[in-house]
Amino acid sequence: MYLKDKFKGALVGTHVGDALGMPVEGQPPELIQMRFGQVTEMIEARMGAGTYTDDTEMMIAVAESLCRVKKIPLHWLEEMEDGEKGRSYIEKLAKKLYDNFLEVNNK
Repeated sequence: MYLKDKFKGALVGTHVGDALGMPVEGQPPELIQMRFGQVTEMIEARMGAGTYTDDTEMMIAVAESLCRVKKIPLHWLEEMEDGEKGRSYIEKLAKKLYDNFLEVNNK
């Protein structure tokens, strides 16, 4: 499988998972189980079945930024603290990509 196919799969998977989970977001698993059983299809939500959240919107912005820059600029990685790992590292990188998206789209 090519990287481009994996990238597309990640985008579609994020959107579908977000849309499936949006109607039950924040609810305890017991309540979801009682009301819906297992969520395996789009269910009606406050903005209609299949709608997504700001999580998908952020993913779209990051993806568009990656497509524009073609690669992650090395200086972005160098600006990260030495030894920084895990979620905070990814969040900072995502923020840089999102800021880049805003910069490019506000010109």
